[in-house]
Amino acid sequence: MADNPKEFVISGSLNDVSKDRNPSPPPQLLENESAMADIINGTVVSKQWVLQTLLSAVKEVETDSSKALSEENLINNDEAKELDDNLECELSKLWDMSMESAVASFLMECNVPTTLIGLIIKSNVPRLTEISVGILANLVCNPSICQNFSENEDFVDVVLQLLANSDPQTVIETIRLASTCISTCPTANIWLKSIKSHETVLKSVIFIFESSTNSVLLEGLAQLVDTILDSDEEILTSWSQKELVAAILESFRQIGNSKPEASDTLCHILQLISVSPDGCTVISHYGNEISKEMEKYIKAICEQDFVDINGRQCGLASCIDVLAKIYLSNEINFQFSGSTIFGYLLQLNRLLSPIPPDLGNGTSNLNQVLIETLSNFWCNLLRFWQHTEYLLQTLDKAPEKDIRHLLKCLKLRQEFSFIEHLKESIDRSGAYNRLTEFMNKEINR
Repeated sequence: MADNPKEFVISGSLNDVSKDRNPSPPPQLLENESAMADIINGTVVSKQWVLQTLLSAVKEVETDSSKALSEENLINNDEAKELDDNLECELSKLWDMSMESAVASFLMECNVPTTLIGLIIKSNVPRLTEISVGILANLVCNPSICQNFSENEDFVDVVLQLLANSDPQTVIETIRLASTCISTCPTANIWLKSIKSHETVLKSVIFIFESSTNSVLLEGLAQLVDTILDSDEEILTSWSQKELVAAILESFRQIGNSKPEASDTLCHILQLISVSPDGCTVISHYGNEISKEMEKYIKAICEQDFVDINGRQCGLASCIDVLAKIYLSNEINFQFSGSTIFGYLLQLNRLLSPIPPDLGNGTSNLNQVLIETLSNFWCNLLRFWQHTEYLLQTLDKAPEKDIRHLLKCLKLRQEFSFIEHLKESIDRSGAYNRLTEFMNKEINR
């Protein structure tokens, strides 16, 4: 680092702090002007207590004089030590209170972030590193502080290296910090530019996706990767690799149904990757594996006692779009999925029908995106006869109300050529008498 951690000079004794999460002021506070001067404006937090707590953390690190500043120390905790219980309690209180704007301002005035970065680099105490990163993650919630930190190349460099840290809790806080900065418009480009120059970031992402069993960590990482790929086309292109898709699939299997929002986000990441020609090729390469996970994903939603898709529309739309690209690539064994997935999609079609022509709110807009994606799926499916055959098998077994809703949806979109093509396919097959009779009746209505 360019700057060494700031040395704090503290005089006097530390005010007695209660065991509560937020310490109460001493009884004599209101009658003692010097004590009042020690309090951070608008809070009951003692300035002396904050500085003394940080000094204790610095001393905790410096007790191991053999530990030198190194990049390796940001990653491995081979000689990890436990944090003193009392110090952990005090630091946890400071972590909580660092969300308060007045406390954050005081920490900035005292150049505490420099001290925290020094602790992170030098510490071999995982809990101390986690808390230090957590405090920084709280501070960057303030836009001006976020701007200040992001303009420091050393700070950004340390944070990105921490993604490879061996302690999951530290990585969770690191992801929270990076996500906040990248989601903030004025600072996003700074971080994205730095990510492009750090090859280790993608390696860390792949390693976590393919090896972590921590669902909270996987969910946070999915949100971070989604934000990165959705924000920069160059990174999206360079990250559209087989290794990343394989790792995402492993993460899908690990999360299962435990984190619906994480599953939705992973679907969107796969959709983003499928946008470019190279990315679409990679998605097609894993067509069978992705199709299996997509079926599990859709099944988990559609087989609930009460099917509620509110909040899941974007994930479902991403999932269906990815499936369409896989199917159209003609590189998938339809004997696995085929009619099963089609049945679930027919059910979704019925849940979404009818779609009002005037969209009055956000939910309607999300539903419209999903129904458009579904409609495109059906229309594109008939481009290949083998796909049509599986669709006909599904329709032949489907409830009439599901078929009726599908036709209504297509009529609303004026997809009459699709309807005609579907009818021709049924007639040409000659194997679906029930379906033929129903189609003739519905089309002539």
